[in-house]
Amino acid sequence: MKLYILFFCILEAFAADVWEGDLCFGKSSSSTCTAGNRRTQHWTFDIVNQTCVNITTCLSDQTVFPTKLECQAACKYHTLCYQPRAVTGCAPQSKMPKPTWYFNRDTEQCEQDIICANVGNKFATKRECRNECPYGGIGHPCHLKKDEGHACKRSKPSTRWYWE
Repeated sequence: MKLYILFFCILEAFAADVWEGDLCFGKSSSSTCTAGNRRTQHWTFDIVNQTCVNITTCLSDQTVFPTKLECQAACKYHTLCYQPRAVTGCAPQSKMPKPTWYFNRDTEQCEQDIICANVGNKFATKRECRNECPYGGIGHPCHLKKDEGHACKRSKPSTRWYWE
């Protein structure tokens, strides 16, 4: 029993460290523009829909990214792309299953499938899959060009590494 409790204490501590610093789960609040602030378009992670969405805001305490690709790169493990593949049986009265696409997180590619599910890691077209899961088909992250980044969030500079 003591081992069981110890396991959950360690798990809880680890989870708190991971989620606390995660930019994808930052504060999200609407802000009013003050004199001198102007509304600009940014991207933020929508936790409910598990996707990056475009917002227009006066930068307040929201976690925002300048581009959709930066948002997808930072939050890719929280998106639909990294959810398990939608697998369901078709009801006998349903229509024939349609070819669909899903993101295979092992190969990091969009792959075709035939399923009846209407939720989860499922896309109508390969293009939709690749737009939502940009790392599928564009190469390994180590082969991408160096990202110069943007201004430090929360005024805490951090060291970043890249592959040459």
